[in-house]
Amino acid sequence: MMAKPNRAGLFFHVDDEMVEVRHIDGSIVVSWLLETIEEKFEEKVKNVLLVKANSKKIGMDEYFHFDQAKLLTGGTTKGILRSRFENKQLLIDLRLHDEVTSARNHGTAFRVYERDIENFYEKSIEILL
Repeated sequence: MMAKPNRAGLFFHVDDEMVEVRHIDGSIVVSWLLETIEEKFEEKVKNVLLVKANSKKIGMDEYFHFDQAKLLTGGTTKGILRSRFENKQLLIDLRLHDEVTSARNHGTAFRVYERDIENFYEKSIEILL
C-alpha cells in the first residue's frame, strides 16, 4: 500500500506524528503513532544480516548458492519515518487473505524494498563468503 489508492481504495496518509490507512470514502481504517513504529523497528531489526543467493531447481529440489552477505548495523528510523513513507521507501502491507472458506489475518507488515534497506542503517559491512 502506498500514498495512492490501491484496487481496494486503500492508501496511507502520514504526518509528523501518525501514519493512517484510509479509504477513499474518507474513513480511517487503522492508525499508528510514528514513535511506536520507530520503537518496534529498533527492537526487532536494529541489526540485520542481508544475504543474497542464486537459486536453481533440479527436479523437485531447489538449491541455493549464497554469493553475498552484508551486516547492516545501527538501524534507526528516528526522525526519518515520514520521509521514508513519502519517498516510497517504506510501504504498508495489510496481510489479510480472503480464502473461499474464511479470511485469515496474517498481521500488518511494514515493507522496505531491497534496494532501499541500507538507507535505514548507519553501517554496511561486506562479509566475505
